[in-house]
Amino acid sequence: MSTSQSIKSDLCKRKVYSKESQFLCFYGILITLKKCSEKEIVFTTANADTAKLFENFCISFAHEKGCTETVGQKKGSLILYKISIISETARSTILSAFHLNNTDRETLDIDRNFIDNVLAADFFAGVFLSCGNLTEPEKSYHLEMVLPFEKTALDIKILLEESFWQEGVKLITRRGKYVLYMKGSERISDFLTYIGLSDAAIDYYNTEIYKNVRNKANRIANCDAANIERAVDAGLKQFYDIELIYAAGKRGKLPQKLRETADLRLENPQMTLKELSESLAEISGEPVTRSCINHRLKKLSLMAENLRENNEFRSSSR
Repeated sequence: MSTSQSIKSDLCKRKVYSKESQFLCFYGILITLKKCSEKEIVFTTANADTAKLFENFCISFAHEKGCTETVGQKKGSLILYKISIISETARSTILSAFHLNNTDRETLDIDRNFIDNVLAADFFAGVFLSCGNLTEPEKSYHLEMVLPFEKTALDIKILLEESFWQEGVKLITRRGKYVLYMKGSERISDFLTYIGLSDAAIDYYNTEIYKNVRNKANRIANCDAANIERAVDAGLKQFYDIELIYAAGKRGKLPQKLRETADLRLENPQMTLKELSESLAEISGEPVTRSCINHRLKKLSLMAENLRENNEFRSSSR
């Protein structure tokens, strides 16, 4: 189950104690439907728990058992549940209770008399259950609500900004529909907490923390690997430079400290500068810094380059 579907299931199983909360949650679903009239009320969802909740709301507010018909249709790996209110009386009762009868859906205003600041979260919970979607946090942090009518989308945007988000809610059109969206794990986690899913909010936010830690660890590991590779390459170059110097018969002409460094590097091409400095300090009985080792090795490399330029190694070989 996707994160979005899991959150919707948790939201449906959350205990809603008051009739007012149930009313606003159901209103949040109804207001997002494209088909919601005296002729038909149809709700489609890929979440079984949301489908069951809608059925229960219909029965509760229409006061009529068996007023709905549910058809499940497989679509890819999902099952889409299409719930229709088949009773004309039930449709009329519900539309009247929610002030949705005899209205043009494209110009319909959300009834502010239903929504107050205390229970607004239950309305948004219904909207999210109906048309909300959340991307997997491992990929990105994006929450969106896809609505059929521009007026409804604009009203919900204003309500969200007034009740909770204040800013950051964007509205775009996509394939003839109106999409409200927001980005950012912190803001999305706050919204989930607002509609009553504090545990899901914590899990969602923790995913970002884990991802950031993992990415940082990978960057450090990659950096370490690159540093090791550079150190190995440098050590091998120094090894071959010293071999060239010795092959040209120049070892005996090196100053003692430079010769000790060259001998140690020739024996240990894999050693880091720190390890070389520590080993030379033990041999000489006095401190040797990494900077000093680096300086000596550069001298040896320069000497090898001069030998190559002057062809002294070839002359010695002959």
